[in-house]
Order: sequence, then structure tokens, then C-alpha cells
Amino acid sequence: MHKILILALALSCNNTRAQTAAIILKDSLLIEDTYYVLEEVQLKEEEDTASIDIYRKIRNTYGILNNLIPASPKERLQAKKDTLAALVADNALKEAGYGFEHYELLYDRKGIWNLSVAIQSYGSPFEAKRYFCFDLVSGKEIGKSLFMHQSRLTKEVAARLAPQEKNITITTEDLSEFEIIGGHNGTLKGVQFSVTDRQHYRNSGYEMVEVYFSRAEIMPYLAPEYQKRLLIP
Repeated sequence: MHKILILALALSCNNTRAQTAAIILKDSLLIEDTYYVLEEVQLKEEEDTASIDIYRKIRNTYGILNNLIPASPKERLQAKKDTLAALVADNALKEAGYGFEHYELLYDRKGIWNLSVAIQSYGSPFEAKRYFCFDLVSGKEIGKSLFMHQSRLTKEVAARLAPQEKNITITTEDLSEFEIIGGHNGTLKGVQFSVTDRQHYRNSGYEMVEVYFSRAEIMPYLAPEYQKRLLIP
């Protein structure tokens, strides 16, 4: 029996809604005695112009198959498999440093869609993760605009990093890297920021340090246009 290697956590979503904005397409390829998992995210409104813009932003994250950014999710997943198979056939996989993407759906409620995109490099310990938050009503990336009083919030995040003895410089741009955590009814339970330590590079990449704010703590910082969508069942 072949060993199956899952390169990241299984798909999860902390939203209780049955209907979701997206699904994760998966395929796999056998390399020696291990199946490697390939993934691609597919929005339900695949032909929508806003969806195409969202795909473009997500796919630019790690520069994988940039020439196939306009492709459909199914086409791009097949292209990943074909590329990987060709590298294996040419015995060039290790030299290519092929990156396996992993998508995790984090929050999906009232048109607010939060996900993470991780990468694991083949043959090396390098890994990284990015977070995205989109307004599916407008098709725009929300990012740090989810929050107001950003300078004050940045200082509060930095203050919470201090007890962890992490010498990390943080700017307002770091507020774009977050996970919306939903409660049992899908409303906001809290927000967890992932701050990258860009001052200290390791073989596995840059460390990401998590800073959590409860619902009560983050409420004063939520932009008015998103408060009702996040707080009201």
C-alpha cells in the first residue's frame, strides 16, 4: 500500500453555513512511493468578472504557473499535474523546487470570504502562508480595510507580541494577514493576526507569530461597513 503524504492541514471551514462560496479541487500524483496532493480553489460563480479578479490575486501569491492565471480552476489543476509529471519524468523535480499550494477556507458569511494560501516546497523545508479576505458582493479585496484606527491597532498587536519575546517590526500592512474566527452561529468570535518575522530568515522560511483578539477586543476596530455583516446572525 502506498503511503499518502498530505502536505498541509485538511480543508476546514469554521463557518456553519451549508452553502459556501468556494470548493477545493484536488488531485494527486504518485512520486516513487508517495502520493502528493495538488489543490486549486474554485469559486461557485466561476464565470463572474469579480471571480476572475479574485483568482488573479490569489494565484499571484507565489508565482506558480503565472502564464496560466486566466485559466479555469480545473485547467490550472491539470496544468499543475502535467508540470509536475514532466519534472518527474525529466528527473528535475528537486532542482525545480516545485511548490505545492494548499488552500484553507476560513470564513464565509454574508459575502465576506476569508482564506489562506500556503506553499510547501518539494525537497526542502521551505514553507509559507498568505491570508486573503474578499468582499464577494463587490469583488474587492478587503484586506486591512476591515479595520479602522489602523495605527492604534498596529501598536496593540505589537504590544501583544512583546510578551512572546519576539523582536518583530510590524506595520499597518501586517493587518492584512488575518483569520476571521466564527462562532457557533457563524457570527464573529474573534480575529487572529499572523505576523511575519521578516528580520530572521530560517531554512524553513520566515516564522509567523499569531496574535488573537476576541470579539469584544476587536469590535472597536471593525470598519462600520463590515460590522453588521460580521456581528449580526
